[in-house]
Amino acid sequence: MTNTIAIHRITPANTVLLDDIAPDVFDAPIDATRLSAYVAERNHALFIATDADTVVAQGRGMVHHSPDEAPVLYIDNFGVAPTHQRRGIGTRLFAALRAWAKDEGATTVWLATETDNEQAKAFYAALGLTPSTVVYFERNGRLHPPASSA
Repeated sequence: MTNTIAIHRITPANTVLLDDIAPDVFDAPIDATRLSAYVAERNHALFIATDADTVVAQGRGMVHHSPDEAPVLYIDNFGVAPTHQRRGIGTRLFAALRAWAKDEGATTVWLATETDNEQAKAFYAALGLTPSTVVYFERNGRLHPPASSA
């Protein structure tokens, strides 16, 4: 690993760190309004890894609070530029997220990845996470179901 790798938590004061992002770190371009809303939430965290001034990895999550169980860290996105994989950067980002979540009271962690993402599955298993099968449902484009045509 190069000596220039640094881990940062993104806050409203340092979003400028996201001005130069390596390919394949995020799923889509950063939207300033969405970023501002995300980092303003106390129970959300975005950590990045930089190599010099370029973002080469990111991990983001939230501490989910429930009325009937201890807080849980949910990691909702994680990415390392292909040029920087297998250098321990992802492990450092995961540790930063876990440390933050522990300070927020979280006692467990969960995340999801695609069933065919063998590289991610191996990485998460190496971190000590145990795979579990779930059924995932989503609705794209509309929050509410379409009105009945009757």
